[in-house]
Amino acid sequence: MAKQIKKPLELSKEEQKYIDEVVASYDLDDRFEKAKAGDIDAAWHTLLPIAHFLDPKCDQPIPVSIRQYLSDAFREILAGTSADKALNLKAKKGRPKTPYKLMLKVAYLVYQGVYEHSLTVEEAVAETTLSINDNLKDGAWYLLKEAQIQEGLVRKWYYFCLSDLEEIYLQKRDSRVTKVPRLS
Repeated sequence: MAKQIKKPLELSKEEQKYIDEVVASYDLDDRFEKAKAGDIDAAWHTLLPIAHFLDPKCDQPIPVSIRQYLSDAFREILAGTSADKALNLKAKKGRPKTPYKLMLKVAYLVYQGVYEHSLTVEEAVAETTLSINDNLKDGAWYLLKEAQIQEGLVRKWYYFCLSDLEEIYLQKRDSRVTKVPRLS
């Protein structure tokens, strides 16, 4: 049985915005790697920078990472793969269908339970699962397709996102960080 805490684990508007900004600030190479690994959200967020660099009005050279990403995608299309799948905009077989940003928000709640409420990972997973299932159609969770989210999935997402969580959590708590850098 999970340890009951006074305040349910939830993301504040500020924490949601902060996580969104951190994910949006990832560099292109990182976004391409996440897209190739199956993160549909990262793939969609590569489109604006690609369009920017391909625009004839842009006087900057097209980065090698964009040329490589598009070259790989075009080769897949020529081999018969749909453009959505080749550009990683649609989940390929065996890849997660949940956007990485959403997984990260769920995992952040577990991390918050462990580091702010002194829960074990298992207790934080249980509290997070309860909190999300109680608010599944509201706020940050409306994009989850599941009727009820399971503890095993929350645990899996926590460990999948752990390295990013540690960086986000440390940046958020570091008083020297005033603004998250953005792509120009």
